[in-house]
Amino acid sequence: MRVGWGFLLLVCTLARAVPLHDFETESGWKQHPDGGVEVRFQIDSTLVKEGEKALRLFYKDAPPHWGNLVGSCFVPANAVALRFWLHVSTAHPSAKMHIWLIEPDGDMWLQQVTVQGKSVGELPPGWHEVTMPITGFQFDGRGNRRREILSVDRMLIGCNFGTMEVTVDCI
Repeated sequence: MRVGWGFLLLVCTLARAVPLHDFETESGWKQHPDGGVEVRFQIDSTLVKEGEKALRLFYKDAPPHWGNLVGSCFVPANAVALRFWLHVSTAHPSAKMHIWLIEPDGDMWLQQVTVQGKSVGELPPGWHEVTMPITGFQFDGRGNRRREILSVDRMLIGCNFGTMEVTVDCI
């Protein structure tokens, strides 16, 4: 399934990997209006792990020490993990990245992006495979407080606590 929203993440299901986004355009992503710092982003065709395009993010840390991009997404009924490639070009040691899955009512699911227990700022430069188990997402009741992860329709890519330049690409 191909969906033209601006960046490819794969949800691993019991049967196969299902792409949530592609990197064809930036039009599916925008700053989330939550008062955070701007995260600049661009489609990149030069620094890719697989495929033709990736999404490069530029975050310069400043108070309130977060910045979020938001785009459409979904969670398949048999999803077991969210997987993608992350290229660290530069990252302050305190830099962290989070993925938020948002239900239509405002309830959220949160997980920090880590590779073998290390946050973005602790990773060496280069490509890293990220696998985020669905069971690792923590519920944050901000809406009707009913856990309905299969209703998720938006995703935040959050940059936090340290300046970074990273690229996200598919498997």
